[in-house]
Amino acid sequence: MNTIVLTILITNCLIALFGYRVLFRSRYLFSDRFGFIVSITGGNIVSLVITNNLFYLFSNHFNVISFMNLLIGVAIGVTIGSLLNSQTLIAGIYSGGTGAVMGTMIGAVSLDPTICSLPAQIYNQQELVLFFGLFGLFLHLLTTLLLLFSLKV
Repeated sequence: MNTIVLTILITNCLIALFGYRVLFRSRYLFSDRFGFIVSITGGNIVSLVITNNLFYLFSNHFNVISFMNLLIGVAIGVTIGSLLNSQTLIAGIYSGGTGAVMGTMIGAVSLDPTICSLPAQIYNQQELVLFFGLFGLFLHLLTTLLLLFSLKV
C-alpha cells in the first residue's frame, strides 16, 4: 500500500512542479487579481494533496507529521504566493497552511472514520486511502489544468 501512496505522492509533486514552472514563466502577465487566484487555488490544492499523502505514509507519528505538514504547507504557499507581490504572498501562506491542515484531517479521518462518528464498517482502511489518494490526484490534475487553461483565456 505504501508503494501506491508513494507513487501518487511523486505524481502529485511532478504535477505541482510542472504547473509552477509554467506559472513562473508567465508571471509577468499576471494581474493582481489573477495572481491572487493562483496563490489561493494553487497553494491550497498542492498542499492539500501532498500533506494528505504524507500523512498516509507516516501516520504512526501523528504529532510530528502534523507539524511537518503545516510547515510544508506554509512553504508551498510561500513558494506559489511569491510569484507576484506581497499580497499574494500573504494569501499563499494562508492557503498553504489551511490546505495542509485539511490534508492532515482528511488523512486522519480516512484512516479512522470513527473520529467523525462515521461507521467504520462501510469501507476498509485500504479502500479509503486508495480512494482519497486517487481522488486527490484527479482533483490536483484538474485544478492545474484549469489554472493553466485560464492563462490562455
